[in-house]
Amino acid sequence: MRTSPFSEESTEITPREFEKEVMKLFTAKGSEFKLLEIVHDKKIQTKDQEYKIDIYYEFEQANFSLKVLAECK
Repeated sequence: MRTSPFSEESTEITPREFEKEVMKLFTAKGSEFKLLEIVHDKKIQTKDQEYKIDIYYEFEQANFSLKVLAECK
């Protein structure tokens, strides 16, 4: 049986699986906020280049729109 990557037990998971586990944490936390968007591997274009963000999380709290960009390592 596979254990959570966040437990104290050692487990082997791929980087992509780790990103998905982190996204689950963001999704669970989203129940406390007005969730606007959560995306895995979101591409964001800037003036100089395109970036691939592991987890893009946008939510609203106290009439503010907040964006979180997470790179999982």
